[in-house]
Amino acid sequence: MSERINLNEWKEKAADTAGLLLEKALLLKDSAEEKARILAKKARLRAELARNGSEIKKLYTDLGSLYYCVKKDDPDVMMKQTCEEITALLEKNMACEEELKELEIMENPTAEPEDDNDITVEILELEETDKHTEAAINTDLQVAPEEAEDNTNP
Repeated sequence: MSERINLNEWKEKAADTAGLLLEKALLLKDSAEEKARILAKKARLRAELARNGSEIKKLYTDLGSLYYCVKKDDPDVMMKQTCEEITALLEKNMACEEELKELEIMENPTAEPEDDNDITVEILELEETDKHTEAAINTDLQVAPEEAEDNTNP
């Protein structure tokens, strides 16, 4: 009879142990699911931060280009040096392009030189930033209503 009791006790202990193992497994499963959710959310947030950072850099660049186009001749005091540096670099680029043209002529003297009087038309789709720049330039060039009235009266 003592063997029966030991067998019954063993069955109870085995059932208890199996129950504890099942509980631990469920806790581990829930913990792993939570960890996976957290890691996925962190990855999504990091990706969003990277996208937003790229977009912010693009917008800063667009803002700088727009400012330069509109205010290059009369920049604010804080922006004057940067505008002057940009203008100097643009002038250097124009000089380099002229020198390249001269070298191309020297390299191939039999080629017909490009006629600067020819008109070349290139149709480009405006990007969003170009539209903003164009709108700002157009706005900057428009005459204020009071100035228009002054121009009509001699």
